[in-house]
Amino acid sequence: SAVLHIRPVKYMSHPVDHPEMFVFCLANLMGSIVIILLNAEIGFIWVDGQDGARHAGRTEVIQNAISVAFSAASTIYSGILFYGSSGIPGKTYHGPMIICLISFLSKNIYVWTIHIVRGGSDFKEVNVPMNINFAIHRMGEWVMLMLGESILSLIIVEVSDGEKFYLTFYVGIVSAILLQFLYFKSQPHAAEKHSMRRTRAAGFMFSYCLQFYSIALIIVGVSYKMLLTEYSLEYSDGYGDDSSHRALAGAGSSHEFTMEERRRRITDFFAGGLIVVFLCLDVMNLAHRGIKFSYERCASSTEGLKINGFIFVVLGRVTIIVGVAVWSRYITSPHWVALAGLVSIILQVCIRYLGNAYFPEGTDDHKDGGGSHKHDDRWPNVTEPEIVTKEDFNDA
Repeated sequence: SAVLHIRPVKYMSHPVDHPEMFVFCLANLMGSIVIILLNAEIGFIWVDGQDGARHAGRTEVIQNAISVAFSAASTIYSGILFYGSSGIPGKTYHGPMIICLISFLSKNIYVWTIHIVRGGSDFKEVNVPMNINFAIHRMGEWVMLMLGESILSLIIVEVSDGEKFYLTFYVGIVSAILLQFLYFKSQPHAAEKHSMRRTRAAGFMFSYCLQFYSIALIIVGVSYKMLLTEYSLEYSDGYGDDSSHRALAGAGSSHEFTMEERRRRITDFFAGGLIVVFLCLDVMNLAHRGIKFSYERCASSTEGLKINGFIFVVLGRVTIIVGVAVWSRYITSPHWVALAGLVSIILQVCIRYLGNAYFPEGTDDHKDGGGSHKHDDRWPNVTEPEIVTKEDFNDA
């Protein structure tokens, strides 16, 4: 229900005139209450003899109770605005959405604080261990879903006969494929090399970066759709002609921006999303390996810092990110924006291979980011099966 009532900003920001904000807040509140009930069942009722599960369930109840308090506040606030007489029709109210954001952040801040305060042994006693190998696959599937949205965004656009339309379309497809390759090339494929196994702080860093990375992938996918729409038939007769424009659901017939203003905004969205994607990949990679290990890769005991590799790999990544910020200021033509994005992604892929060439990690197990397989020419999202025996559990 919450997802179904996510509407354009003009509806969500006017809760006096439209019910979408109230229903959105109410659905989030009901969802949080259901999560509390499920964890209360684990923490207080059915689980017997599993102290870790019981403590974890009770902790979930507490952290979701904080989130429920803010969700209830946003629901009451938006409900009073819509059903009451205190709101002013036509006035913009951002309060309910800000409280929803605080509700999300409060839960994450609480989780971070609790896990920092607790000691190592206490942490193991009151939490259920995560199956990291399983989680790696699930997070990979999640990223594939985000990238799949990019493909769908390109497909569900009205077709045009122009060559620029097809150029932008195929560039978007190739870019989504390379982004998928780039993600799996940067991630370990075995639990022993994952940040969640290394330290708690590294695990948190990876988890939060994955959230921002997912948001950035959605922004990039939607931007490809907007770039492609610029060349679709609905704009073929000019942007100012209302008769040739197919409005989105709930949108009005009037156009708020000129063509140049619209393309500038699309370019900013696309470049910003791409920069966040690159930054999150680097931070997640750092979380997996650690600062000390990453520095030791860049230096040798006899030669010191490898200057050539440092320039090409480390400074190269920074240059690509700065380059995206620079060309987004000067390029607004959709097909050139898409091509510039593709070139930036290709350069990032090349940087990954240059990193392996200049900074070898010594063993084949590490060359592809910590995977369990030993073939560098394999597609990087392959994880070879392993047999876990009863003795392995006993040793652990």
